[in-house]
This record gives sequence, structure tokens and C-alpha cells, in this order.
Amino acid sequence: MFLQPSRWSTSNAKRLFDVGVIILTLPITIPILLLVGLAVRVSSTGPVLFVQTRMGQCGRCFRILKFRTMAHSAGGDRPLITTLGNQQFTSIGPFLRRWKLDELPQILNVLRGDMSLVGPRPKVPGHQSEPLVWRPGITGAASLAFAREEELLDTIPEHALERYVH
Repeated sequence: MFLQPSRWSTSNAKRLFDVGVIILTLPITIPILLLVGLAVRVSSTGPVLFVQTRMGQCGRCFRILKFRTMAHSAGGDRPLITTLGNQQFTSIGPFLRRWKLDELPQILNVLRGDMSLVGPRPKVPGHQSEPLVWRPGITGAASLAFAREEELLDTIPEHALERYVH
């Protein structure tokens, strides 16, 4: 079933609302961004931010920003599905994920126009079945329904997850 976007979800008013909310909350978010960035830097080696290509509105690719929660490695052999039992987390990674603080740099993606505050989560290219007709969001229905995704995935045997990765 293909959903048609509402006029609000693609309007300039929604974009103005997103930018306005971010600007109004900057006095709170800037100190949090700085503290979390410093904590990531002090607690592990490697870059503070994790940058990944994601599919945006109308199939356009953009680079999503997140605080790094996994150990930095040169190889690309990380699992695509992350559970809390994964040994590649940094010492503060599970805390950042639990409280969704790793997603906070995405306010820059919203300011750039790549994302919205609310919308479907952007997928990695190749995992998006159809292009999004509206901007992907920092949060949305799936983010709320699966707020503790890593805990849920920890209850599934690893061999069962492997078929979804390959």
C-alpha cells in the first residue's frame, strides 16, 4: 500500500515549524550536544560523529549525522543489526542509544533540509523499497513503537537475525 503525503507533511509551513522549533531549543540542545560530544571523545578513540549515507525525500541521498556509539574500526565488518549484547559498543554507547542522544546531531540534518523533526526514519540505500515522498524524520511512528529496539532484538536468537542481514 502506497501512502500519499498530506499537504502539511510536504509544506513550507512544516519546514518553517521544524526550523523554528530547533532555533527555539538551541539554548538547551547546544550544551547537550557539547557534553555528549565531549563524552564520546573522552570515552573512546576515533571520530565523535558517525556519518552514513541514507535515502531522503524523492530518493535523494544525504549524509546522516549521529554521535558514534560503536567502537571505531578500519574495517566495514560491523553487523547491520545492532543489539545491546553487541561487543562493539563504546562504554557510553548503550546509554546514548537508550536515551536517543546519539540522534541529536540530526538537528543539523533538519536545518540543512535533509530531514524533518517527524517523519519515517531514513534507510540505508538498498534497504528502501520505494523513495520517500516526504522528508525523513528524526522521530516517527516506528521510532516510538520500537523505542527499545536493541532490547527487543536481544531476545531473538542470533541465527534468526542473520537471514535479515544477508
